[in-house]
Amino acid sequence: MKQFHFRKTGIRLLLGFAATMAATTGMQAQNFGGVQIPKPNLECSQTFKDVDYAGDGEVYHALDIYLPKEVKKSYPVVIHIYGSAWMSNNSKNMADLGTICKALLDAGYAVVTPNHRSSGDAHFPAQINDIKAVVRFLRANADKYSLDTSFIGVSGFSSGGHLASLTATSGGIAELEGNVGGNLEYSSSVDAACSWSGPIDLLNMDCAGKRNMGHTPEEMLIGAPVQGNEDKYAAICPITYLDSADPPVMIFHGTADNVVPPCQAPEFYDALCNAGVDSRLIMVEGGGHGFNMYSEDNLAKMTEFFNDARSGKPVVNRFKPLVLEDYFTPSTTTAASPDNEGFIRRWSLLEPIDKPNRTNTVFTDNYLREAFSTKYFPNQTSIVPKDGEKVKVGKQKLAWHALDSKMYNVKLFRFASGLQQQVYGVLFWAVTTIDCPEDIDNVRMAVGSNSASMWWIDGKEMLLLSGDRRMVADDAASDRLSLSKGKHVLRGAIINGPGMSDFCVRFIDDNGKPVTNYTITNK
Repeated sequence: MKQFHFRKTGIRLLLGFAATMAATTGMQAQNFGGVQIPKPNLECSQTFKDVDYAGDGEVYHALDIYLPKEVKKSYPVVIHIYGSAWMSNNSKNMADLGTICKALLDAGYAVVTPNHRSSGDAHFPAQINDIKAVVRFLRANADKYSLDTSFIGVSGFSSGGHLASLTATSGGIAELEGNVGGNLEYSSSVDAACSWSGPIDLLNMDCAGKRNMGHTPEEMLIGAPVQGNEDKYAAICPITYLDSADPPVMIFHGTADNVVPPCQAPEFYDALCNAGVDSRLIMVEGGGHGFNMYSEDNLAKMTEFFNDARSGKPVVNRFKPLVLEDYFTPSTTTAASPDNEGFIRRWSLLEPIDKPNRTNTVFTDNYLREAFSTKYFPNQTSIVPKDGEKVKVGKQKLAWHALDSKMYNVKLFRFASGLQQQVYGVLFWAVTTIDCPEDIDNVRMAVGSNSASMWWIDGKEMLLLSGDRRMVADDAASDRLSLSKGKHVLRGAIINGPGMSDFCVRFIDDNGKPVTNYTITNK
């Protein structure tokens, strides 16, 4: 049995919420589950409605079972979980029946759509307790409902995608099992999982820009804010429990999803790959949160995935994996300019220094000052490195890379993973040089970083970003300063334990507008 613990290579994560698109779909926000066909044509040999899987008569413990049109003695099973931001306890009739469920039925799978307790009924782990109870119930009653429980897959949209992923990665975790409905002699482990637009990294939900909202769905799920409750939030995250014995996982996410940021999907995929879990990732160009996602091609890829998992075929990603070139290009000798928003994209980055931390909550001012003042390599506070220049840090031999970021936020996680370097429990150094054609007065250095960081200009400390931070543009700004005509060296140290690492830097004026009248070099 797995033991509950936080891995060095894990990521503290989770989730977001389903869209509130009532005006478009005619549904209540809490019942949102993507685009639904009002009366889907499901061709079934038999259906079982409102089956009480807990034996308590509660509506939130009811499930429906759909058997394929072709009559057989038994059928492999896929459970599909609706999306609702964990706010609905009775949306099984809106669980993507005309899209995902229909495709699974047509492919010969028995489809089970359960209700589960909402965040208004009970806080976590009630929701995962319910889904695990569903799995045990199906195994205990396989003959009654013509189910072949030698294969049970699980799928879900949005918050349902979170619960599907968590079910897959937390097999054998006693703390999440619960005793809903009994049947504890049966396993709640599953054989494959598919996440549609599922949120993953709670502390990185602003990865595509800051969310303007009050209490988030995950706060309602936990019943407490993130600050001071990081361990509680870690416990709801699929990646917390990842290991190489977990079943294969497929991820679908739209590039235009404005509810659950698209950056959540590749982060999950990277974590799965790093843990040795077979996985596939499909980023749907132009796909939204439940919109433009369920093409015939994508649905066919989903059923193919479950078929491969069931037959024991290796579930490898058949699409181009994300590599260093997706995020960076080599710097040229020609001077660069800030981007249209003033962000500096040209940096010399040192390969990550091993700095183990199981949690980012240790990043106090005192800890960071000691960590950043430690001498790791010669001239670390004054070096202007050349591309390819090597340094030795303990037993590590590390190289500097002169790169231009394709994004305003410099993706250190992608930099490290693209070089097949350590990605968690690391310390990065970043250096660049700006050249001012004239004096630039009354500006501020504005920085965002994930997680903590310290920043200098010409050797003088400008900013210290302490604590367990998410990458938010202009998260901290320096006092007013003047940049004299000529060159200035910018230097940063960024540290992270479990989680994604990135940063962004620009200069802003008194009105918060970007300053762009300078050039950038690596020398």
